[in-house]
Amino acid sequence: MTKEYQKEYYEKNKVEILKKQREDYKNKEKIKKPREKNRHIGNKNPNWKGGKINERGYVRIYSPKHPNSVKNYVYEHRLVMEKHLGRKLKKSEVVHHINEDTKNNKISNLMLFPNHKAHQTFHRSRIE
Repeated sequence: MTKEYQKEYYEKNKVEILKKQREDYKNKEKIKKPREKNRHIGNKNPNWKGGKINERGYVRIYSPKHPNSVKNYVYEHRLVMEKHLGRKLKKSEVVHHINEDTKNNKISNLMLFPNHKAHQTFHRSRIE
């Protein structure tokens, strides 16, 4: 299209072009913005209860950046032991609740075993 033709076309259809532009602008406002992915995760979720959940009697804490998190949660007793030791626990290490109250995650109630076998041996020796 030449510039002269464009000018002529615009002059002839000016009203329709402006109406169309106005409609497009109005429709643009009505178009819903795409949803932000994962916008209701963690404390952004209206059902947020502070990041603590109770699973099989154990308290789990929302900690998505923790290297050993499972579905963004870590057992609270493991976090307490890590803080006490000043390092991350190995996956093989087992934290034991001395009084067997799994909700009591005070460091005085926790005991660390190097592996599951040592933990089981401890339990068997208490039974005998």
